[in-house]
Amino acid sequence: MSSMWLRIPTAQLDDRIRELERAAYEHFGLAIREETLAIHTRIGDIDVRVLHTGSEDSQAPPILMLHGVGSFSVLAVEVMSYLADRRIVVLDWPGHGLSGPCAVPGPHALRGLAVSVIEGVLDDLGIPVVDVVAHSLGGQFSVYAALDLPRRIRRIVFLGCPGGAFAGAKPILPMMLLGVPQVGRRLLSSQVTPERFARFNDIANGPNAGAHLPEAVLEACYYLTCRPSYGPSVATYFQALVQGTRLRPAMVVPPEDLERIAQPVLMAWGDLDAFMPPGVAADSIVALRDHRLVRLRGAGHAPWLDEPELVGAAVASHLAGSA
Repeated sequence: MSSMWLRIPTAQLDDRIRELERAAYEHFGLAIREETLAIHTRIGDIDVRVLHTGSEDSQAPPILMLHGVGSFSVLAVEVMSYLADRRIVVLDWPGHGLSGPCAVPGPHALRGLAVSVIEGVLDDLGIPVVDVVAHSLGGQFSVYAALDLPRRIRRIVFLGCPGGAFAGAKPILPMMLLGVPQVGRRLLSSQVTPERFARFNDIANGPNAGAHLPEAVLEACYYLTCRPSYGPSVATYFQALVQGTRLRPAMVVPPEDLERIAQPVLMAWGDLDAFMPPGVAADSIVALRDHRLVRLRGAGHAPWLDEPELVGAAVASHLAGSA
């Protein structure tokens, strides 16, 4: 990770981010096409940026990529390279990436926001059903979609602990700080340096996670944190998610709801996941009707950053299923 990334004028940020994203995708043999959709969500109308990649000619259901809160879709580009024979739709959550800003009013708004964004994107793109590959809290949001839009979700992949959906997940220290309204807003709105960005990445994903990635991936992530809308928007997510030193109880999906998820679920989960190792989640995992757990020794919260070949192959195999 370079210490030479420079602050650039706000007016030039988005162009630089797009340039880096193109370079990152091209490194893995992927071309991208971008569009912005005006989505009516439960908290108002929001511009949602999506990227299209992979094969537009595939007859299989498209794959919907969902990143986590505070994270970025480009971080999972290496996973997408294993799915390049499929049409892939990459979503930036409101307040993230190059989507429009948002303010999450509270914990009970998260489910409605997530489901309305997913439904709105699929409707606007004319997609009846998708497979979902989701990281972190994107996994929690995919659980909501599987419950509320069951006919539109065919198969699911959790990359790492799926947010607070499973009982036992704990917020890491940065999340606790960001969940305090005044502190979170100030920290996320202050100047981000490459060093601060690197420290957070080490805490969230593990030391040296993603060190093999091309510079363009992490540089794009860094500049995305520099966008003026990122800090204020993301702070409201964390305030909705975290209460003191724990995730809000409303985040946990009860076992009886998990039992209603009929879609086949693959979990690629690192034993060093900072939010919760898979062994702690046994009661929630067994509640899923059709699940497969791939435990990755030495991998952290973003397991493909540590074991890209194992994770990529497992995801591709799972999504190739016909059920």
